[in-house]
Amino acid sequence: IISYLPSLIFGAILIILCFIVPEAYFISVYLILILNVSGIAGDIYVSYFVSRFDKNLLIRYTGKAVYFYSKT
Repeated sequence: IISYLPSLIFGAILIILCFIVPEAYFISVYLILILNVSGIAGDIYVSYFVSRFDKNLLIRYTGKAVYFYSKT
């Protein structure tokens, strides 16, 4: 959860900016907000998926693949 905090704070700031920026800049701020949310959506899904597993599960992320190791 701590690793998502920067994106969540950035998202909150962007939401506030959407309400206070002039109309000419709204679409730019909104687009940045959408890109931020879409970038973190997959990470949140994976963390939810992994949180349902056993607490002894080890996870290795190589950038291209995710490997799960568990005691059998």
